[in-house]
Amino acid sequence: MTIKKAVVSVAISLVMTLSSMPISANELSERLTDLLESHDLIQAAKQNIKSSEYQVGVERSGWFPELNVKLQGGLEDYQRNPGVDQTSDTYSATVSAKQLLWDFGALNAAIDKTQYGVSKASAELDKQRQYLMLAGLESEIDLYTATLRINFAKKSEQNIKNQTQLESARVDAGQGYATDLLQAKSQLASAEAKSIEAQGELIQAKNRYRAIFNSQKTTPVKRLDLPNIDAFIPLTLENSISQALDSQPDLVVSKANHDIAKADIIKVKKTEWMPKINLVLLYSYDDNPDGRDLNREQKNVGVDFNWNFNTGLKASKSVSAASHYANSVGDEYKNIKRQVIENTSNAWNQLQIAKRRAQSLSVQASITEEFLILARKERELGRRSLLDVLVAETSLLNAKSDTIAAESEIMKAKLNLLLQVAKLDLSLLNQ
Repeated sequence: MTIKKAVVSVAISLVMTLSSMPISANELSERLTDLLESHDLIQAAKQNIKSSEYQVGVERSGWFPELNVKLQGGLEDYQRNPGVDQTSDTYSATVSAKQLLWDFGALNAAIDKTQYGVSKASAELDKQRQYLMLAGLESEIDLYTATLRINFAKKSEQNIKNQTQLESARVDAGQGYATDLLQAKSQLASAEAKSIEAQGELIQAKNRYRAIFNSQKTTPVKRLDLPNIDAFIPLTLENSISQALDSQPDLVVSKANHDIAKADIIKVKKTEWMPKINLVLLYSYDDNPDGRDLNREQKNVGVDFNWNFNTGLKASKSVSAASHYANSVGDEYKNIKRQVIENTSNAWNQLQIAKRRAQSLSVQASITEEFLILARKERELGRRSLLDVLVAETSLLNAKSDTIAAESEIMKAKLNLLLQVAKLDLSLLNQ
């Protein structure tokens, strides 16, 4: 086998190993669909949307009439001097209605602000979905990769253990070298340490999976099948940044916050500076008013003009406070834009580096495999020591393990880039 053929063979086998996992792609889709419907963060975001929608209704109710009913009854005791003292039953009923005619845009401004709140809540839901999908897919990848890596580590440990036992038997028979046996034991200790490390990685991957999916089951999927993921990846860094500036989840939420703050300035201005004009209807009925044995009715229809002005310049200060807050949120939005550009650039570069690193590790694995084949043949001819073979076997298994990890990093880098350009959703699994 030539090195070129070995490179192709190892690269293909490792990529196929990574993409053929223990469950169907449909089950992966079902897992993530359930995650994106039932996770606490998703439920919290949905509740926030409902709350925001009800808040819009609260503000809109300001355009409906306000009805007030007041009933009073009891005894009234009148002491007159001069005159006759008197105690009499009395009661009264008052019904009034007030309809806002115009407030020069204050109420509409409040409604606009709450509608921006609904937009923000929806953006928060989309953000949580994308981040949760990233976390879910990454936990699937990490669990599968950790499972493969511990399998490689255990296989390496077992191979070295078998060789060490054979070498020990040769030494006992007087046919081997004690130095080779000691070197084999040293390699075995190193392999055992790698198995322990891999076991720790698997435990962490399982714990992360349980935390994300809220499930005690940690069976890795049989296939992480995202066949058309590359179709969603932007072709250039410039295109990635452009898409991210349009729709990156954190940026969309920050812009919604800025819109709310700007709407609040308009609301405060109109609420604090503008008067209110109301249509007022009133009907009242009094029985035995003022201790007199008679009934009294009152019917009023009128227009109420109400304008309050605080001499401490409360209105001006309220507007200034709202303006400075909006400026603060605007500065935060600008900063998040810079962070989005940075994160998108890093995600793009990380993907390119991960691809190059995986390619180099694949070449290393293929060369190591070619060397192991030759080393075993030379060992049979007595031209290679046991240590040479053990080192080659360990290097090959480690190289394959590293290549699997590198291929996983490519997938995770792609997912991270898709998050930055806001294209991380279940359609990746449905293609």
